[in-house]
Amino acid sequence: MLLGARNENLFGEAMQKTEVCLLKQEDFQKILLQYPQLSLKLLEISAQKMMEKVENRLMTYLLDLYKTSESRQVEIPMKMKEQEVK
Repeated sequence: MLLGARNENLFGEAMQKTEVCLLKQEDFQKILLQYPQLSLKLLEISAQKMMEKVENRLMTYLLDLYKTSESRQVEIPMKMKEQEVK
């Protein structure tokens, strides 16, 4: 678990002789407190990854709409209420 988030689905397989370094969560948190610029960089990377996921989901959604459309234009089935930014 890293920063309260489980990652049981993530794994790696070594293709050659490898050394592994384990870092306890409490030690990692101490490092982040000691080096705040590292914390900021990790937040930046996390935000970029979240945006990439949003872009991929949007692209997939639009492609699905296009595939089911009978023309080159697609209509996004959305009510005005759903368009409001909250």
